[in-house]
Amino acid sequence: MIQGVIARRRYDRADGRGHVEVAFFQPERDGETGDFRCPFEISGLEGIGPIRREAWGVDSVQALQQAMQGARVALEPHRAQLRWLGDSELGFAQYVPNGFGPELEAHFEQLIEREMLRLSQLWGVEQDARIRAAGGTPPPGKKRQWTREDALSDLEWLEQWYESQCREEWAHHQGVSIQSLDNPGWLLEVDLRGTNLEGRMADAVIQRTGEPPSESNGNQGGDDWMDCSIKEGRFIGAGDPRKLRAILNCFRVWARIHDNRSN
Repeated sequence: MIQGVIARRRYDRADGRGHVEVAFFQPERDGETGDFRCPFEISGLEGIGPIRREAWGVDSVQALQQAMQGARVALEPHRAQLRWLGDSELGFAQYVPNGFGPELEAHFEQLIEREMLRLSQLWGVEQDARIRAAGGTPPPGKKRQWTREDALSDLEWLEQWYESQCREEWAHHQGVSIQSLDNPGWLLEVDLRGTNLEGRMADAVIQRTGEPPSESNGNQGGDDWMDCSIKEGRFIGAGDPRKLRAILNCFRVWARIHDNRSN
């Protein structure tokens, strides 16, 4: 016997014709197995009747968690017609599997935390750069939305950007170069001539931190430094041995801001 509803979520339909509702019912123990089942129902979807399913767990909490995952899976094909808090998010987080040991569970959690930190840093650097470009005033616009491009690592993004520029003679005569420095460190050079970024910025320093190599320090630099700039139609980024990812990220952010297709 299905017990009463313990939680509901209501979505607006994108076509403005009513709502879609998800109802979760009180988990109940199965008399034969001792496990718990949690029924749920989805109603109001375009062209189909109510969806009634149930999820199972070793206790009532796990059964409810599994029911939420079941609702997420059932709603995913209909995401485009749903609106929650103003956009098409479903509001049910991806379940992190357990039962494979604490090490794997911790690994999944660290992956999520690392990715969220990377995205927050990427968006924060972009916003700071746009504010500087606007003379210190945050530019008008909608809230920053995640895109599939954001899911790429900086190296993956560079691979895609490079491939998109490989037309005519650019890859033969210009291109991208990554090499090590003997001071020691890393050097990234991107020839912007013939790309969609050509002429987007006059010669200027983009980002400089720490103490880059110079005549005053014997061209050695400090232990923590980076120097990225535009010089004669090229992006030139250099840094200490631990700055390769930061240099790639600096170019990525600069390119996204100055690329006509990103504005």
